[in-house]
Amino acid sequence: MNIKLTLVMIMAAIIPVNAHLSENSFTLQPTFSFHTLNRESDLLSMVNPDDKPQFIDIDIAHPDIIRTTGGGHSLKTVNCKNGEVFQMGLINDPVADPERIHGPSVDYRFKIEDINKDSIKVFVYTMPPSQLKQDSEFKYGISIDGGKPVVFNNFFRQNPLSLGQMSTMSSLMNCAAFKVEDGKHRLTLHVGDPGIIITRILIIWGDCESNIIEQQTSKAECSNTIQTTYLYGDDVRIGRPYSKDPHVIHYGDCYFMYYTIPPYEGIPNSGWNIGIALSKDLTNWKRIGEITPMNGCEYERNGLCAPAAIVRNDTIHLFYQTYGNRERDAICHAWSTDGINFSRNSTNPIFHPTGDWNCGRAIDAEVCEYKGKYFLYFASRDKAFERQLLGVATAPIYTNFNREDWTQAADYSILQPQLPWEGLCIEGPSIAKHNGKLYMFYAGSYNNVPQQIGMAVSDDGINWKRISDQPFLPNGKAGDWNTSESGHPHIFTDNDGSMWLFFQGNNDNGFTWYISRKRILWDNDTCILK
Repeated sequence: MNIKLTLVMIMAAIIPVNAHLSENSFTLQPTFSFHTLNRESDLLSMVNPDDKPQFIDIDIAHPDIIRTTGGGHSLKTVNCKNGEVFQMGLINDPVADPERIHGPSVDYRFKIEDINKDSIKVFVYTMPPSQLKQDSEFKYGISIDGGKPVVFNNFFRQNPLSLGQMSTMSSLMNCAAFKVEDGKHRLTLHVGDPGIIITRILIIWGDCESNIIEQQTSKAECSNTIQTTYLYGDDVRIGRPYSKDPHVIHYGDCYFMYYTIPPYEGIPNSGWNIGIALSKDLTNWKRIGEITPMNGCEYERNGLCAPAAIVRNDTIHLFYQTYGNRERDAICHAWSTDGINFSRNSTNPIFHPTGDWNCGRAIDAEVCEYKGKYFLYFASRDKAFERQLLGVATAPIYTNFNREDWTQAADYSILQPQLPWEGLCIEGPSIAKHNGKLYMFYAGSYNNVPQQIGMAVSDDGINWKRISDQPFLPNGKAGDWNTSESGHPHIFTDNDGSMWLFFQGNNDNGFTWYISRKRILWDNDTCILK
């Protein structure tokens, strides 16, 4: 489509702003001005019209990726009188570093073709949070394609208005230039001082008469089809997002997510442990604690990780594995009535397998109730410690989950790698119940090979049949956030019956790890990934 350029008057003189330019930008001084919130005509006069400028108006209400961290930043689209805007955290959220590439942020994808000049100018329009109680400075950053962020420091006066009343206000505009080439690009907004509101983003360049962006639907139509990728990454321990093995429950009026966190950098023997995050909406998560080895607990001394949880009556039952003990790693159990403080089962470890098909190791627990008993699914390895494969144990419905209640239900692997994409590993089983059957989502291949997610079905919990010989959820394409893997699934069924597939991924071979989610729908017995 051809995009028409409209020039408008600027309401104030252009004033320099102190900002750090990214390494891949020109020496254009970032600037700002004021404009009214008018979606039909806007600021383009900073580009010489003789250059035949073109622009992309980013759909800010539908970002491609939202990244939150252990700080619990609430990054979300909100409704304003004149349309939707995007708020970079709530005013009471923790302050973040806008120069951190892996901090809380939001991504927008765009495409440029036939550019004759190798620079683009990015204009970001901002407003203060509603009902700002005092004059304040707000920092935030922008970057292109993962480069060093450009940081802006905007000063806003005290603002008593509500968000609806703010639709009549002017916005503060920041501008920076970046070198780019033809093709697809990624614009990232980095959180600094939380609460700043983004009202519009324009990307402008000149001397280009051809079609500049591919669109198959209008912006109004896109609002029902664009899918946002929500990413959570706990960066507390090592300074970059690193969260694996998610498991979510609904407890009280909140959602709890338990996940694996890495050892502290520079602290020997700190070990792999379990992080805890809290949410009201399955999207905005706040880190609230850790589960670390209990003092004097020898079986946990080297670490604990890969959590799974169920709620029975008013109690959370957590199942987790020990770590760092090779063949001696086993499944353990603990319980809690607040989701944070857990009491250990005195019979821990509660399960490890026997038989010639495995090495005695048990990891990646998943527990579900089915047909009057509890099923414990786990991953083990063969005697050579090369191939990862799945097993199952059961316990009576009245169990306290003690060691003596668990009986190995099959003296063979119930699912082992066979398909080419499964490589040498099947692990991370997670169970959904639908139409009287069990559906297993599992991880195929070791981490970053890539690991991908498969699916199998069973009507007895022991004998399983694959749904397809292809991954149900493959790893991402080149440039996606999950290029290296989509792995370790967790299928969460909410109280209203809705299902969500949580999983881990990254695009840097494991330097970072994020947790994301996708909606699961059913058409009779066909599972659909939305």
